[in-house]
Amino acid sequence: MGLKAAARELGRPVGEMGNPARGAGRTGASHPMVVNEAVLALLRPKPDLAQLASEPADVRAAAQAAVDEPAGLGTIASYATEVALPATGTWANPGKGGAQADIVITAPEDGVPLLFVEIDNCFESAQVLAAKIDKYMRFCQRKVKDVDGKERPMWRTAGGCPTAATATSRTRRCCSSATVSARATPTRARPAAVGDPYRIESGAGIQLSGPKRG
Repeated sequence: MGLKAAARELGRPVGEMGNPARGAGRTGASHPMVVNEAVLALLRPKPDLAQLASEPADVRAAAQAAVDEPAGLGTIASYATEVALPATGTWANPGKGGAQADIVITAPEDGVPLLFVEIDNCFESAQVLAAKIDKYMRFCQRKVKDVDGKERPMWRTAGGCPTAATATSRTRRCCSSATVSARATPTRARPAAVGDPYRIESGAGIQLSGPKRG
């Protein structure tokens, strides 16, 4: 029901809304909640100050501070969760061996044509995370025939991703995948430069960048 409601709000087909979070009922939804927090941290939604005019001064001050913060990446329509990235098969019918991104962001207007976010709540080993990175790399390197019959990287055929002809000079990075383990205490958080993902640097953090655009 949640995915269908979100699809109506965003005007998207339900098939483009990703998949339900796996195991949420068994684990208390700790992972989906962290995914939601990551989306909010990247999106940085701004409150409507007009709707808070009657609130106490401290509430209005907090809202104003949020409005004054730098803008986030894209809009809510730029985000999808639990998205299969097929190493084989198609977007609609992915084959085995592909990655499943916790968050996929397509915000070419902010210099981020495609960004994958992988979130670990300290339940996966370094070996499992390394295997996931390999799956992301295979997806980034895969080429398919697009609707015009021309072969191009599969990631460029995702909705919202610019083609080589329409990419602008602000679009610096084609793909990124980042994993950060909850075991390590973050030492520094910063917004990256245009075209880079926001990331938390820590002793266990791993970041992988795909090939840069020409």
